[in-house]
Amino acid sequence: MKTTLDLPDHLITEVKIRAAKERRKMKDVIAEALEKGLMIFLDTNYLIRGLIKGTEESGHLLRWSETGTELITKSWYH
Repeated sequence: MKTTLDLPDHLITEVKIRAAKERRKMKDVIAEALEKGLMIFLDTNYLIRGLIKGTEESGHLLRWSETGTELITKSWYH
């Protein structure tokens, strides 16, 4: 999907440098950075909610710590 963003010059410079060093397209570097940033945001929010007793996330974390069951769930990214 095409879109237009107004980004600070220093970010564009960093993207250009990274893309050149890695011989990648700028759009791929930007997409990867957005994806990683979003995943960190979602993971952090999930873990914070997991600290609140009685939440669905705290139940997932408790079961995971006790049994080693799969931690990632569909609700993780809602």
